[in-house]
Amino acid sequence: SSDLIEFYGRVVDENSNAVAGASIQFQWIETPSEGGERKSSMQSDATGLFSLRGKTGRSLTVWVNKEGYYASHGGQQTFLYAATDAVFRPDSQNPVLFRLRRRGPGEPLVHVGGIGLRTMRDFLLAPDGKPTEVSLRDGRSVPAGQGDLRVEFQAGAALDNFPSRITWQCRVTVPDGGLVQTDEEYPFLAPESGYSGSDEWSIGATNWTEQVQKVYYVKLHDGSFGRATVRVIGTARRAFFRMESSVNPSGSRNLEPASNGQ
Repeated sequence: SSDLIEFYGRVVDENSNAVAGASIQFQWIETPSEGGERKSSMQSDATGLFSLRGKTGRSLTVWVNKEGYYASHGGQQTFLYAATDAVFRPDSQNPVLFRLRRRGPGEPLVHVGGIGLRTMRDFLLAPDGKPTEVSLRDGRSVPAGQGDLRVEFQAGAALDNFPSRITWQCRVTVPDGGLVQTDEEYPFLAPESGYSGSDEWSIGATNWTEQVQKVYYVKLHDGSFGRATVRVIGTARRAFFRMESSVNPSGSRNLEPASNGQ
């Protein structure tokens, strides 16, 4: 049957070394019986390998985690087995890699984020370039000149055929400090140097998008280091940005949270 599930995986750490004893969970809907959700769990062996064979289903979801490690992308991946262009081809000689990153010594960070299940906090933007400034110590909007992070938004003209879409420009600044954009999955060590005063971009007809998200390392005016995720939503009616940040008040460049969360 084309719905036969066969899977081979391997768990490795950030240095590509095998991780033994990682917890593996499988979940699939058994075919042909509809609604037959099945689960199975095991641990990776001494070489980090694990597998599942002899099951039937259209897709398989795999979770991998281990105490003392971070799991890439939440440790979860889904693989399709039924007729689709992106059907997954298992290969016992070439197992799917799941990367875990060993937790290091975390520090008590000052974290600003959303409330409840929302990870980010929202701030309104003026359409005319008037700055919105935020304290990364308590997450409040503060008067111009007093913030750790400043976002300036300029709303432009509407696009010809899409009156609800506008051209727009944005600039993100760390007053008397600097920022460096990063795409690391675990932005846990702020660089010593290389910070620039601001980051700006322009959105027009050719690169139109309603939102832009960036992750920055920040160096604040008092010399402390942190990181901030900034997502700017450039709508004609009410532009705003969402933000989550962590700052290390000790002056250390280590931005790994203490293991009890933030």
